[in-house]
Order: sequence, then structure tokens, then C-alpha cells
Amino acid sequence: KMLGHIDELSYVRIEVRGVRAHIEVVEKALPSPEITGPCNIVAVRDGVVEEVLVLNGQARVKEGDVVAKGDVLVSGQLDPYTSPYVPEDPEAKAQVKPDLVRARGIIKARVWYEGYGECPMVVERLVLTGRKMRNIYIETPWGKTQLMGDNGEVFSQAQVSRAWKSISTPFGEFGLNVVVQQEQSTKREEYSEIQAVSIARDRALENLGERLQRSEPFNDCKVEVLSSPSDSVLRVKVAVELLEDIGTPQPIVLPQMAKK
Repeated sequence: KMLGHIDELSYVRIEVRGVRAHIEVVEKALPSPEITGPCNIVAVRDGVVEEVLVLNGQARVKEGDVVAKGDVLVSGQLDPYTSPYVPEDPEAKAQVKPDLVRARGIIKARVWYEGYGECPMVVERLVLTGRKMRNIYIETPWGKTQLMGDNGEVFSQAQVSRAWKSISTPFGEFGLNVVVQQEQSTKREEYSEIQAVSIARDRALENLGERLQRSEPFNDCKVEVLSSPSDSVLRVKVAVELLEDIGTPQPIVLPQMAKK
């Protein structure tokens, strides 16, 4: 229902832990309308600044700074130039209006993403035993007759495949039906904690890669086990660190512009 009512969401996950429900959402990366007027470059995510390249505007951050979503990275409001050899006049400075430009630049920062994965400690799956039965039937307008095969033992669990060939005649449809049954048995496999953590980690990274639309593997990640040793399902949370351009343009709206 959330995905249906909120167009800005691309992913929603709800995990119930006891009496609490933890809801994780991912917003869509919607293309922003082209900005032609004065603007700042602001952060779209929290991160630690690694690289600052300003093409137009005034940098408000430097390498090593910790920034939060919404912080101004490059300002499109240029401060008036003042000479160190001329005494500063506060009244004259107040009358000088700042220049407004369209800020441009690339601000790369280390950012973190989280993914979730789980793995049951015990898995039951069906496997083929190698035993099989093959029956051939002929079907006519007057009934069905077995030509070849075994009428005795019947497998309790089996993988069944059928091949059907028929011809139409003035007397009706005649067909040959070949039925092959391959016996299956239930195999119970119990994972160790190390195996379960590895499987859950891989699933969490796969889920995270799909959300970020990323095909290349993550180089490094931190794994946190969320479940207790007695749980039947092992749950993990992984955190990965990426280097991204976190800047996006944001129009500058001054008080006098807002009144107009």
C-alpha cells in the first residue's frame, strides 16, 4: 500500500522484531528539473568529503568534513570581495548585494548503504534418488490403455514429465502419452553459524546491489548479526562504503525574491 500511495518510493521492507515493526524505505532517484537560475549545490546524503572540485561558486566544505543531507556544499551566493589593505566599513558592506550564480562542481564523499539478508538454519529440499518409472499409454475415443510400464510401486514423491503425441482421424483423436516419474526424497541440511552468516551476507549484498542498480561486487562490507543463537533463521545487516558524488542543485530563494 505504501508503494502504491507514495510515488517517490522504490523499495519498502518491513521486519517485525517482537512488538516492534522496523520499516526501511528507499526513495526513487527522480530526475530533477533543469535549473537555469542561481542555485547552491547541496548534499543528498550524509558522508565524509573526499574530493572537492568547484567549477563555479564558492566552496563551503573541504576534504575531511562530515556533511549531512541538505548541507550546502558549494554556494551560489558569492561574498563581496574585500581588500586586506582597505579598512572595512560595516555600513558600506551591508549595502553591497552578493552576486548570485549557478553553482557547479563535483563533491565526492564516502557514503554508507545498508542491506538485509537472512538464511534458515535448517533447510529441507527435494533431491532425485536415481530411481524412475516409465509408462506408455494409448488414448482413444473409447478409453485409455497402458502399453508399457510398471503397474506396481508408486513413488510417494516424484518429478513427473509427460510427452504427448496425437493424430486426428474420422473416428476421433488417437494419442500416445509417455509418462516418466523420477523418485524424489527429502534431504535435510543443517547449516553452521559460519555457513548461515555467509549465505545471509551474500543475499544481503545481492539485495543491496539490485537497489543500487550496481553490477560490480562490493569490495568491503561490515556484517552485523541481528538474530540470537536460538533463532531458527539467521538474520544479518551489511553496511558498505562507497565513493559518490553527493551534490545536487538547489535554487536560491532570497527573502526579497520570495516576496515577489
